[in-house]
This record gives sequence, C-alpha cells and structure tokens, in this order.
Amino acid sequence: MKRFLPFSPRVLVVCLAACLLAAAPVRAQQGAAPGEAAQAAPSALQAQRAQTRARIASEREALAQERQAAEAACYQRFAVEDCLSQVRARDREAQTRLRREEQAISDAERRERTAERLRTIEEKQRAAQDAAAGAVPRAPAPRMAVQERINRDAQARERAERQKAHAQSKTTENAQHAAAARTREAEARERYEAKQKQAQERREKHRQEAAEDAAQGRKPAASLPVPGGQP
Repeated sequence: MKRFLPFSPRVLVVCLAACLLAAAPVRAQQGAAPGEAAQAAPSALQAQRAQTRARIASEREALAQERQAAEAACYQRFAVEDCLSQVRARDREAQTRLRREEQAISDAERRERTAERLRTIEEKQRAAQDAAAGAVPRAPAPRMAVQERINRDAQARERAERQKAHAQSKTTENAQHAAAARTREAEARERYEAKQKQAQERREKHRQEAAEDAAQGRKPAASLPVPGGQP
C-alpha cells in the first residue's frame, strides 16, 4: 500500500505564494487593456480631427483659386458688378460652411477639456470632503455624467448656431436672387437699346438716301412705315 507524504503548512504557503505571483502579470495585463483602449480612442479621434482640418485647409485654397478665376471672368461680361456680387456671395457661403466644420471641431475639443477640468475639480472636492469627514475616499465620479452636462450645453449652442447659419444662408440666397434679377434687367435693357440704335441707324440711312435721290432728281423711295398705322 502506497503512502502519501503529508504537506507541511510551510510548503502550502510557499505553493500558494508562487501561484499568486504567477497569476499577477496576467491580472495586470487584463487590467491594463481597458486603459490602453481608452488611450487609443482619443488618439484616433485626434487623427480624424487632424484629417478634417487638413481637408478644410485644402478646400479653402481651392475656393480662393476658384474665386480668383471667376472674378477674372466677370470682368469680361457687361454686368461686372452683379457678376462679382454673385461670385463673392457663393464664396461667402462656402467659407461659412467650412468655418462651421472647423468651429464644430474646436467646440468638441473645448467641451472635452472642460469636462476633464470639471471632473478633476469634483474629484478634489470629494476627496477633501471625505478627508474632512474621516470617511473612506469614494470612487471618482464617472466622466459620462460630467460629459452629458457639457454635451447638453453644447447642443444648445449648436442649435443656436444652426439657426443663425440658416438665417445667413437665407439672406445670401435672397441677395443672389436680387442680383440675378438686376442682371436680367440690365441685359434686357441692353438688348432694347441695341434695337433702338439699329432702328435709328436705318432711319438715318433712309433719310440720307432720300436726300441724295432728291439732289439727283430721282423719285424718293417709299418712307418707312410709321408705328401705330398713322398716315
């Protein structure tokens, strides 16, 4: 019959300590994963914002070149000022859109900084209260509660900005319609004046021919019909 050697208490303690030491790195690695993920999220967000800012800068440069070319084309037209007004109105509208995108990024970053400062202040105040009361320090308040309050304020500001941008866009649209109407009116006036000038030139030519015929004793040609059927 086999005999089992009894384990002494010291051997059991050593075995338990070894097991705990072996498991400690695994627990540390598991605990570090959420922190690494939390750090990776802001980095990805910052990279996305950097790409958006680069795109905005590229669009601004393209808009400047487009406006310069459009203004140069306006100087070749009859209604120069109306053409320039329309070009500049379109440029202002595009620039306003880009500024709104840029402002949205700045507002988001400002909200995040504000939320972080508020969270730090609340943690310090809570720790001071706990220390004064002799209580065990409580866990920090979740960032979500502070962030939600900041987001509500930001959403109210964004709604106000959207309403303001809509009003500005409507004003720009009305100005463009008015400028287009002035352009059409100017073109119609130009066509009318050109027709009047051509008619005047034909009348002058007819009078000259009639005078030459009279001087040479020829019978004058029939005169141009009088508008309105008058004799």
